[in-house]
Amino acid sequence: MASRLLRPLSRRLQSTQAAVKEAHTAAPPAPLPKEAVKISKLSNGMVVASLENNSPVSRVALYIKAGSRYETLQNLGVSHALRLSANLSTKEFSAFRLTRGVEVLGGSLEASGSREHMVYKVDCLRDEMQSTLGYLASIVSAPIFKPWEVSSIEDRMAVDMACVEKQPGIAVSEMVHAAAYRDSLGNSLYAPEVMVGKHTPGMLTEFMQQCYTSQSMALVGLGTDHDTLVQLGEDLFSVSTGPPADKAPAKYVGGVDSRTHIPGPISTAAIVTEGSSLNSTDLLSLGVLQRLLGAGPYVKWGSDIASSRLNRGVAQATQMPFSTTCFNANYTDSGLFGLLATAPAEQMGTVLKAAVGQYGAITKGDVQDADVQRAKSQLKAAVLMSMEDSANVLEDLALQAVETAAYVSPDQVAAQVDSITTDQIVKVAKRVFNGKPTMASLGDLSSTPHLDQLV
Repeated sequence: MASRLLRPLSRRLQSTQAAVKEAHTAAPPAPLPKEAVKISKLSNGMVVASLENNSPVSRVALYIKAGSRYETLQNLGVSHALRLSANLSTKEFSAFRLTRGVEVLGGSLEASGSREHMVYKVDCLRDEMQSTLGYLASIVSAPIFKPWEVSSIEDRMAVDMACVEKQPGIAVSEMVHAAAYRDSLGNSLYAPEVMVGKHTPGMLTEFMQQCYTSQSMALVGLGTDHDTLVQLGEDLFSVSTGPPADKAPAKYVGGVDSRTHIPGPISTAAIVTEGSSLNSTDLLSLGVLQRLLGAGPYVKWGSDIASSRLNRGVAQATQMPFSTTCFNANYTDSGLFGLLATAPAEQMGTVLKAAVGQYGAITKGDVQDADVQRAKSQLKAAVLMSMEDSANVLEDLALQAVETAAYVSPDQVAAQVDSITTDQIVKVAKRVFNGKPTMASLGDLSSTPHLDQLV
């Protein structure tokens, strides 16, 4: 009796095992085809770009030409206030509904900014992209800026400013930009203390009406179907179709020595000249020069003396701990190139003089082909390896789309780097280093030399 009951079960088990064996021996599925970047321009002037990577998660960013360089003396810090206002109520959603709605969909939404762009990003499941983008579209298309909600961002703005004060590298970067350009690119990413609490709903609305136009925007997606993203861009984003806001040309001034003395054991300083814009033919040559001088350690907790000329030169001048790195910031119409140094206050003069000496040596041709080749390899590796991170892929695609409505692939960039010669490096070094310098320093400046004592 028991054997008759077990026979059907035995046959089912044998059938299951045979099916599993057949599944394991079957040919693997064909790999999905590699997609190319697709770029379209909508009838209202908005650029839509996408790269389908067949991911179950979609990442979408809206880049807008509305960074701090578009601010005026009357509304300084308004872009900082807008970054902090991304979670406030809109005409369609309350602040609670906005936050809760994105969370329920399993997504995330963040706002950030640079000197040239305001950036809104969402990460979500592919099937929820339309719903998640609806919240993003409401933030940029239908804000209402209730006075009591706008006033609530003051505390967060104060926290941001306090964090900057605790990070001297960021603070000195802001100082050297202000000294080099005065306005436009000299406008800080952070609101000045005197403007905290002065950003009214009307001021925020006026800035958005001026800058948040369709021709100033690029909607970029990773892990999305291009036609779907184009349709969502047309259906969801109801913004002004006017031209981009007027952008005052960045005029490098130079010759300024900005100093802020704060008693303490450490000093931080930056010395820069005008570098390269994003459209310049010298852009990649300066990238190689940056790696040649030292763009940060490649080994965690390493001294980077082997590959950094700056660190190697300074290490011969002092036995005290220090940090030096090449400073290279590029924008659409200008750039800054130089050095950033941190050291014990009493050693800052020694560190800066040794670092500046390395810059001078390169202008005199003291550079070997092997060093240039190593720097080229480091730049190519940085470009190609950064594309392993989907966040970097999205940012690269978005920046190119919003500024040029075109795309240059990492492989094309690497090929251009290969063609750079040692003579080109020396030539661009002479052009940059012989420019008018700007200096900013922060901390105990009792032993920090002035600009005219260094160059």
